[in-house]
Amino acid sequence: ANEVQRPVTIRTNSLKTRRRDLAQALISRGVNLDPVGKWSKVGLVIYSSTVPLGATPEYLAGHYILQGASSLLPVMALAPQEGERVLDMASAPGGKTTHIAAIMKNTGMVLANDANRDRTKAIVGNLHRLGITNTVVCCEDGRKLPHTMKGFDRVLLDAPCSGTGVISKDPSAKTGKDHQDIHLCSHLQKELIVAAIDCLDANSKTGGYLVYSTCSILPEENESVVDYILKKRHCKLVPTGLDFGVEGFTRYREHRYHPTMNLTRRYYPHTQNMDGFFVAKIKKISDSLPGGEKANQAGAEAETGDYDSGLGEVDPEQTNTKKEKKNKKVEGANKFNQKNSSKKFEKKRSQQHNSSPAKQHNRDNSAQKRPKELSVEEDKLPGEAAENNTKKGNFTKDKKLKRKELKKKKAEALKNLGEGKELAGQPQTKKMKVEKKESEVKATTENTENNTIEKRETKKKKKKNKNKKSSSDKADSKDLQKSTSNSSTKSFKKPKLKKKRFF
Repeated sequence: ANEVQRPVTIRTNSLKTRRRDLAQALISRGVNLDPVGKWSKVGLVIYSSTVPLGATPEYLAGHYILQGASSLLPVMALAPQEGERVLDMASAPGGKTTHIAAIMKNTGMVLANDANRDRTKAIVGNLHRLGITNTVVCCEDGRKLPHTMKGFDRVLLDAPCSGTGVISKDPSAKTGKDHQDIHLCSHLQKELIVAAIDCLDANSKTGGYLVYSTCSILPEENESVVDYILKKRHCKLVPTGLDFGVEGFTRYREHRYHPTMNLTRRYYPHTQNMDGFFVAKIKKISDSLPGGEKANQAGAEAETGDYDSGLGEVDPEQTNTKKEKKNKKVEGANKFNQKNSSKKFEKKRSQQHNSSPAKQHNRDNSAQKRPKELSVEEDKLPGEAAENNTKKGNFTKDKKLKRKELKKKKAEALKNLGEGKELAGQPQTKKMKVEKKESEVKATTENTENNTIEKRETKKKKKKNKNKKSSSDKADSKDLQKSTSNSSTKSFKKPKLKKKRFF
């Protein structure tokens, strides 16, 4: 449905002609047309024509303008009244501005603004052709308009969007848009809708309405933007006055929007046979901001850099009030805890006083029977305290080290001698112990000396035996040499002697 071309529609200029007269003139020129529907008194659908619609005498005279059917809806929802001040923030090429001026019958004032200077030329051309005299064309960034002009009765914001509802006209919207592009569009739309609300006059007798519309189907550009402005400014959603269309989303995936979001309207190509569109009508309640500051002071604050654009900026008064609330909560909690602790203590005391006299008598006796607990200093004798004080001052690190070394030596001697096994369970005096130790030490020294002497004697004996063996082997070799010389010389080969290796 998105890729199928929408039928061509035109809007009659009620300032110069009526729809019936225009239809007869075009039919006589070979144009096949029908009314758009019961919901519009101005629109005509053209199925076929033998004449180019942008070059007929009626078009050049300003009797009609080529305009999509979905573009008629926002102006119908705005419903401007005669003599009002109306702002169209993104007006190029001028289809909606001329519609507003035609409904107002060239009374009041319409400010047609667009940020692109080249597109403002199309606005001026359509205004002259259609005979509009109550409009002023302006080229300014819509986000800065609250600083230059405010106090409008009604504002129309047909915000720039990703164009997901107009894929039949621009197929690149389906393939050339990224998630980042949609995020940037929604951010710009939030800035514009905040500026549009600030341009409104809440005290207007006849107005104070904002109509927000996009040619997109995405909730990120529609419901989320409207939900954002409902949180940032004192405003509310109002019925659009359109009889047909699908209700807006109150929930989408993980998002939960304001419950009055069902007052907005959605239009789809496959249901209404028109471009995808979204329309929301908002009523401004007061000029004051949620933080307490007035929106009328926005121009003066912008010069100092304190203007609240509504995009996450926080007023210092809000932060101070939040801190005060937190401090009050903490103080209240401390007081509550103190009261509870005092109440518990009083309950314990009352329970003790209210207990029976027999229990109190037993408590008193038990307290008398219990001995007093003495401290460490009171528990010592009078002489010990003085001695300990003198010892503490005299001890040094060197003395402690010497004592440790002596203890280690004693432990090693006891292990070597095996004193613990022999003398277990026998009461002995110090002298006996010393004499036994000395005797055992002497015995061990004598044993070691005897062992060394024996080892030396064995070594000497081994050396003598080796020398004797070597002398006997030499004599045998000489005898063999003599016998071989005396023997016959017939033997060609000398007898091989077996050599003995000496180690």
